[in-house]
Amino acid sequence: MFWQPRNLYEYAIPTLALWKFTGLPTFKIDKTTYKVTTTPTSFLCCVAICLLSSNFFVYIKFYGFENTIKSMITVYEFASILTQNVGFVCTAYLRKDKMAILFTKLYLSDTRIRQFCSNKFGYADISWHFILAAAIKISSPVLAGVVDLKFMIAEPKDYAFRYCLYSGCIYYVVSDLTTFFYLTSVKKLYSELEKKLQQQQQQQQFVSRSELHEIVEIHNLLRNLAQSVSNEMQSFLLIKFLNDFFLVASDVFFGTSATIYMSDSFGSALAMTTAISGWMLLISHSIITTTYLFDKISEQDLLTSELIKDIAKNVSNNVTKLYKFEEIFSLNMKVNHLKFTLFGFLPLNCTVVYSMVAGVTTYIIYLVQFSQVEHSSQ
Repeated sequence: MFWQPRNLYEYAIPTLALWKFTGLPTFKIDKTTYKVTTTPTSFLCCVAICLLSSNFFVYIKFYGFENTIKSMITVYEFASILTQNVGFVCTAYLRKDKMAILFTKLYLSDTRIRQFCSNKFGYADISWHFILAAAIKISSPVLAGVVDLKFMIAEPKDYAFRYCLYSGCIYYVVSDLTTFFYLTSVKKLYSELEKKLQQQQQQQQFVSRSELHEIVEIHNLLRNLAQSVSNEMQSFLLIKFLNDFFLVASDVFFGTSATIYMSDSFGSALAMTTAISGWMLLISHSIITTTYLFDKISEQDLLTSELIKDIAKNVSNNVTKLYKFEEIFSLNMKVNHLKFTLFGFLPLNCTVVYSMVAGVTTYIIYLVQFSQVEHSSQ
């Protein structure tokens, strides 16, 4: 593979480069102290927000706001994309210092686990996941755009519509890859700790009480890191999930309309369906991978807790004190269960996908019925 990151610093380079070249805060990493600092605000931030905002007004200028279902949904779709992108840019700058602290926590956790595992594990095994995710997120809008430009352009002003729509994908992709980087990094650290504990369990090695406390300390460090990632990103993830819900529903609606009302032109209907499928792949991949990674991290945390309990049985020390340790540890895991949510009301696991599918289906039924009524009255 052409990209084989040997450590967390090399794995973070593509994400940091994306932030730098899209006008987002630039992070400076001290590889000796693993301290991350931010650079002064870039003027590209203002340029980016102005360009993103102009997309919405360019569309209104060329197409206006008609009193039809499709026109209103399209306007709301543009407003949704604008809200998500501007929200991400503003959040990145308003919380850049906290993001730097989060980067620092990630590097420190990586260093601590490397010391404990006594091996120089690399990130090459998850780098291809990042490459695959980037390929899907870039190729999906490109595929949709090529098909769109080839078959769906009817008049010159349609080019303005496509520019406004597809330029909004830039920060959508950057935000998705940033989330993917954080979650895969945390998952990787959990995996390395899990491998070390499984090795100790299989060998049935006796551990001292100090070694056991070190294991628990590292486990708590990872739990704190995972919770910090969730807390720092939940504001943006909430906006993203709500917008994605609307985008999925509107894309399915346009695809359904193309199938129903463009059946006389098979090529146009197929082109519309292909373009919308590209958008659907981009959005659904984002939702599924985010919830899946949060779910897997929760499972890894529970498995690691069970491994620590098993290792505690091999502690060569007083049985009474060991019993108290196990009791306190189990109580702590039960009370402070690692659970990812968006502000406490929306769980970040696979149930979000099921709820979104049910909600989108209901929403689509309403839109199709309203569209049929509007179409028959014309």
